[in-house]
Amino acid sequence: MQSTSKVRPGLAGRVSLAAVAGLCLAGAALATTAEAAPAHPGTSAAVHHSTRALPKCFVNQDGVNYRTGPGTRYPSLGHVNHGQGIWITGGTWGNNPVDGLWWDAGNLWGGANNVWIRRDFLNC
Repeated sequence: MQSTSKVRPGLAGRVSLAAVAGLCLAGAALATTAEAAPAHPGTSAAVHHSTRALPKCFVNQDGVNYRTGPGTRYPSLGHVNHGQGIWITGGTWGNNPVDGLWWDAGNLWGGANNVWIRRDFLNC
C-alpha cells in the first residue's frame, strides 16, 4: 500500500538538522562553566559544581580570610579559624597572576557558599 501523505521535499531534513543543532546547543550550555569575575560586589566568582563527592578540607590557621574570588584583589567576606571545614566545589585558581598563589573555591560548613581561600591555609 502506498502512502497518501504529502511531505515537501527537504522538510524532514531541515527539521532533523534543526533538532540536532538544538540538542548540540543545549548540551554545550550545560557543559559550560563560567570562570569570570563576579557581576555584583559581595558575590563570588562562578564556581563549577559537580554531582560527584566533593573533597573536604580544613582551615589550618586562625583568622583566615575567605573571599569573593581567587586573590587578594577580591573583597574579604569574613574570617574563619583553625578547624573550619570547607567542601571544595571544584573552582581552583593556580599561580594567580597577582599574588602567585593557589586558591580553592568551596562551601564553608555551616556558613557561606562559593568562597575562595588560599590553598596554603587548607589541609585537604
